[in-house]
Amino acid sequence: EEARIINADPVLDIGLRSVRWLEEAAVEMTRSSIREDASPMQTAMAISRAGGAGDEGSSGVVLAAVLPSSLDPDAPAREGARLAEQDECSQARLLQSLWRYLRAGRLEDGQHFCRKCKQWWRASSIGGGVPFHFDDEEGEWHGNPSRPLWRRACEAIARRAMRAPHVPGNIHEAAIYGTLSGCAELLKAVSPACDGWEDTLWARLKLALDSHLADQQFSLSATNA
Repeated sequence: EEARIINADPVLDIGLRSVRWLEEAAVEMTRSSIREDASPMQTAMAISRAGGAGDEGSSGVVLAAVLPSSLDPDAPAREGARLAEQDECSQARLLQSLWRYLRAGRLEDGQHFCRKCKQWWRASSIGGGVPFHFDDEEGEWHGNPSRPLWRRACEAIARRAMRAPHVPGNIHEAAIYGTLSGCAELLKAVSPACDGWEDTLWARLKLALDSHLADQQFSLSATNA
């Protein structure tokens, strides 16, 4: 379905080729990504001690003023809490690297990077954009049959991160999920992570084209319903 829409729209095809060219030019950025364990170990230890929020423990771990009640990835935002400082910094570095992979069009490499950094849940969260399709060779269905729902979830994550730009990593988290949302309105979430005209042009094209393609897919689905 997606290929059919692109083949029928020469302007869309040229736009997507431009996006791929800009992505290929950014591949070099991914080579500086450093793999590290980004699991919130210091926060886990602090929660297990169940006390001393806002203090410095015997291990020298600097704690945030308010720790989350659990290691649920959504807990800090939901509870207005913060991870331990060391964990925030390691997560911020991971998000910056993940943004570079996305900017270079290497989403699968970005997922692999997340898994290597022990953030398996994040690898899954960014992988819902594969079109639902039947693989003739494998004889199986692949992809996400609920892509519109996944895109709305990405939009919600981006908007949440935008509300707290002071938290380390949130600028890149907003940019990552804003891009994946395919929502043209979220260019404001992506722009702060852009560095130079190439990034800005890529972000504008990527969001505009993904939004247009999603609209075309919805119209085609409605017509065929």
